[in-house]
Amino acid sequence: MTNTGSSRRKRPNLLIAATILFAIGIVAIAGAFTFSAVGYSAAIPVLLWLALGTPLGLLLAIVYALRSGRRAQTANKGT
Repeated sequence: MTNTGSSRRKRPNLLIAATILFAIGIVAIAGAFTFSAVGYSAAIPVLLWLALGTPLGLLLAIVYALRSGRRAQTANKGT
């Protein structure tokens, strides 16, 4: 028996993107604190721009949660 792919679940691309953006933001925040403590201030503006990935990743994760919850609700109404 071969799997045609119709029963496979769709990959949560939005959640993956949200997780990656959030992780990049957290690493950038830690890097900004580290470089600030060491006294190297040339890379801090770049890291602060990268730190904007944290709220963007959080926003994408919330959008994913709302969309997936709505999808599950409509699927339950049909049965």
